[in-house]
Amino acid sequence: VVAHANLGMLLTKAGRTDKALAHLQKVADAKPESADARRSLGLAMADRGKYREASVELEEAVKLSRGTDALALHVLGRVYADLGRHAEATQTERRALMAATQQGNAKLVEAIAAHLEELGRAP
Repeated sequence: VVAHANLGMLLTKAGRTDKALAHLQKVADAKPESADARRSLGLAMADRGKYREASVELEEAVKLSRGTDALALHVLGRVYADLGRHAEATQTERRALMAATQQGNAKLVEAIAAHLEELGRAP
């Protein structure tokens, strides 16, 4: 499982999410209660444009982390926006902003704030 996780993350970082998905799916299947595994799989799915599938994985990652995974919340907010679910995207990004602020993650706070600004201009 560790080898699949490492390979999946390396392939994702190399921009080969198509190949990473299979490895990350194996990790999520082997560790269904792992918020990290679900987040990684959701991120890769979102990167491939599989927004509906990504939302399921990211929602589970948020649930498993008890709403403290700021990155999963942020990506879920972006996925909701891509699905046209703007009210949910805004609500989720606000939760992400709170979590990222509490964690002191200034870079993520900046990214979330920029997305919230975009959402404020959405029809």
